[in-house]
Amino acid sequence: MGYVEVWSSETAGTFDIPFRCAQCGHATQARVRAMGHARTAIEHHRVEAMAQQAAYGHAFRAVTESPCPRCQGPSTTLAERMAEWERKARTRKTLRLALGAVGLVLLFASSAGCASLYDDIAQAGPGVGIWTTFWGVILLGILLLLGPGKSPRRQASPWVQFA
Repeated sequence: MGYVEVWSSETAGTFDIPFRCAQCGHATQARVRAMGHARTAIEHHRVEAMAQQAAYGHAFRAVTESPCPRCQGPSTTLAERMAEWERKARTRKTLRLALGAVGLVLLFASSAGCASLYDDIAQAGPGVGIWTTFWGVILLGILLLLGPGKSPRRQASPWVQFA
């Protein structure tokens, strides 16, 4: 049996990241100390750079989720993410309504077609019930998966220091 060697690295760094408020337009630098961790079995020569990129990503997210030090408004990056999420939520809602309507029509039409295969309605009941329940659950699962996802949130980070 062979083995796989896994390289791992953890790094910390202090990053100066620009911050711009979407509400009042205040622009400043934020200094953040962040840690990053990376593991890889393929690109062992890049593991340190991957850990540094992860630390920068944590620092960037902490700054963009922090409120403005002057007016407590959101950063421009967070405002753009919120606008994108709202746009996605609207289009997904429209898609879910259309898909749900078409799915219900197909579900009831196929159930009626299944019931017409039987001579007696008493014989058709269990089969139609199982058919309708099965496809109804699948339709509901698809509609739930098409949700907009979790919205971006704004939270202050104690590790962010604004200049």
